[in-house]
Amino acid sequence: MTDVQIIEAQINHQKSLGKEEGAPTVDYKAMAQSYYDQFFEHYGITDTIFSQNIRYYTERPEVLERIMDSVVQRLTKEKGE
Repeated sequence: MTDVQIIEAQINHQKSLGKEEGAPTVDYKAMAQSYYDQFFEHYGITDTIFSQNIRYYTERPEVLERIMDSVVQRLTKEKGE
């Protein structure tokens, strides 16, 4: 989930840059697909497996909250380093 948050932050950052005057047109959907394809390949999973896992944890909010707290702690630590 840490990598997912990094991917989403990168996409959002690129979108914010794209709002600047004179910025080139970017296909954000293709960019996101490319990031996630690399993510799936790195972890040896498919988008279906990923979606099933997201659904599983969404149905268990107390577990998802602990995971996301851990993600925030890790990202905060990495930012500080």
